[in-house]
Amino acid sequence: MRLEEAKISGKLDLTDTQFGDGASFYGATIGRLVFDNPSFGQSLDLRECTFEWFRATDTKKEANRLILAQDPAKFSSDPYVQLENYYNKVGDRHEANEMYRAGRAARLKNANDRHGSTTWSLKQKLGDQLLRGLTGYGVRTGRLFLISLAFVLLGFF
Repeated sequence: MRLEEAKISGKLDLTDTQFGDGASFYGATIGRLVFDNPSFGQSLDLRECTFEWFRATDTKKEANRLILAQDPAKFSSDPYVQLENYYNKVGDRHEANEMYRAGRAARLKNANDRHGSTTWSLKQKLGDQLLRGLTGYGVRTGRLFLISLAFVLLGFF
């Protein structure tokens, strides 16, 4: 099914929908995406797809199903950004940060996948892994405090 460049100002309800050969929402704009237990077959293309609201019975579970259904060759961090924006709108800052972190980690994973669409140099990959390890991509800065504390204690003794 292809809904490329579709403009849906209202609700798109994909509850229990079966897409045998995959689905493409490339460039689609959706007002409210209702997402409960759809099946995307071979691949899902979410490049440049935007949505204002996301609804599901189990929002976190279905959000993960949505982003994991992407075809690695057509990977996009757009759904992560849309879900991060959604969680910020509903006031769930923790989940918005987790979605941001998950999007960055997925981009790194796609860059390391030889069939992925993301192409990074070795320097970019190492820098991204360092940023992930030290600060959790900037959303877990408490790690830096612990590292600093370790150096202060090491210097003290």
